[in-house]
Amino acid sequence: MAEQREEDEKALKTFATQQKTDPDRISLLLDLPPELRTAIYEQIFITNGGVQLSRNTSHRNLATTCPLVRVNKQIRDEFLFAALLLADIRTTAIGLDFRHIVSFMNRLSEREIAALPKNDNLTDRTVSVEIIMPKQWKREVYLARWASCVQDSVKKGTQVRYRYWFYINKCNNTSALYVSETRKRCLAGAQAVPEGRGREELLRIVAACDEAIARTS
Repeated sequence: MAEQREEDEKALKTFATQQKTDPDRISLLLDLPPELRTAIYEQIFITNGGVQLSRNTSHRNLATTCPLVRVNKQIRDEFLFAALLLADIRTTAIGLDFRHIVSFMNRLSEREIAALPKNDNLTDRTVSVEIIMPKQWKREVYLARWASCVQDSVKKGTQVRYRYWFYINKCNNTSALYVSETRKRCLAGAQAVPEGRGREELLRIVAACDEAIARTS
């Protein structure tokens, strides 16, 4: 049995070496056509539920638990670009502070920006923003900054499709109270800004507030 296992492993290793264009390369993945590699990446995104954008503004790359990003630079770069093109991107905002999203968008190239889900594209992909409401936060300041950012067509990422949802701590009903207050401020903010993308995004946050409040009722 041990001898047969050894022979099987040797045969498998020989087959893998023969299949590789360059036997010195560590990964067989690069020997596959780019289209097939992309299909593999897409299945990974589906299985893992997308990728995560850190709130730490010094981290440019999207975070993933997939070990492929540690294979080599080419696979890592391919995988992360495929994430922009194919994956749902998740992130967290504390008290409507979206500065890390703005910083991330500003660091992307035009090609990378173009790969992100857009409002005018028929796709289910989004940049999903989980909003956690603390007891104290600068509502008006952050709301005004976000509305101004997405309103300015010159800035990067203004056409990206965002989805908002609020985290509600079921053990602490004060979270629902914070969301209710947030709804009032967002609605007032939407009415105060000119018609356009800024108002649309604030109204999307209002809709997310309504959905969160309905979950707690």
